[in-house]
Amino acid sequence: MKYEVTCIVPCRNEEQFIRQCLDTLLAQDMPEGTMEILLIDGKSTDKTLEIIKDYSKQYSFINVITNEKIITPAAFNLGIKHAQADYVIIIGAHSTYNKEYVSRCLGHMKRDKVDHAGGMGAIIPKTPGFLGNALCFVFTHPFGVGNSLMRTGVTQPTEADTASTGCYHKSTFEKIGYFNENLKRTQDIELNRRLKKSGGRIFVYPDLICTYYSRSSLQEIIPHAIKHGQWILLPFIWVECPVYLRHFIPFFFVLFLLVGPLICLIEPLLWIPFLGILLVYFGIAAASAIQICRREKQWKYLSVLPCLFFIYHFCYGLGSIIGGIKVLTSATFYKRKLKQYA
Repeated sequence: MKYEVTCIVPCRNEEQFIRQCLDTLLAQDMPEGTMEILLIDGKSTDKTLEIIKDYSKQYSFINVITNEKIITPAAFNLGIKHAQADYVIIIGAHSTYNKEYVSRCLGHMKRDKVDHAGGMGAIIPKTPGFLGNALCFVFTHPFGVGNSLMRTGVTQPTEADTASTGCYHKSTFEKIGYFNENLKRTQDIELNRRLKKSGGRIFVYPDLICTYYSRSSLQEIIPHAIKHGQWILLPFIWVECPVYLRHFIPFFFVLFLLVGPLICLIEPLLWIPFLGILLVYFGIAAASAIQICRREKQWKYLSVLPCLFFIYHFCYGLGSIIGGIKVLTSATFYKRKLKQYA
């Protein structure tokens, strides 16, 4: 059967969320027989495989594929290559979707002639509570995540450098290549950068709502931020210029925090601008916290938001420094550079 769209759902150990993700896909307003769902399981060790196989038995258009490599970009590529439709949508198993998500993705792609259509990621804590809510505010504010439109939101269709839960025409991957399987993270950023370089257009649409269940404790956020920060630099081992300038800001911030005091010990007069820059940072953090509290009418978060901004930025930047060290000590990086300039 030839479908109009294939929803690709990579998953591994997602027993907590996979049912609600699939239920929102089954509730889509697509005409019967036009949508295929491919579940790409990365050898789950919990009940995820059992759950998705139950769905596959109930619905003929749901199929399960084993991702032997386990990593996310391999799951994306498996799904794209097995897709029976001309359009594919990358679906996060950690998320839910409004019932018009798929049909609107297709409508926007066809009407606006864009190469990647995606929506805004509304973030809610997977464990409700004070800290979980506060962290979600950090991840959706421009001071927390920069100009990531899929996180901060848009009010009208807006061109961007990436989009959440994106819809692509399958021919796009034949043109620019598939997801780079060397990149365990940030593979979407790198692919979308290739897409933009090839002249492709990426748009974020406000009527495409994807609700993502975020980590809701510091025990989860800190290692996640460090790992994600590493993968801003690690792609340089395999590819040239895989990310954007905004991704380096935490790297330079933490470098400033670590190296600045050492330089100030040599030249004490530099303590004044060093402390001045820190004052500006926390001033912006406080102003951002006030803006959030005023918007949410929840002033109890004012005491923690500046600290959470700092913790997230510091861990992310620290991860980038670790990633940079790994790049500079990687033989593969130097071999690639030598080959490039040979």
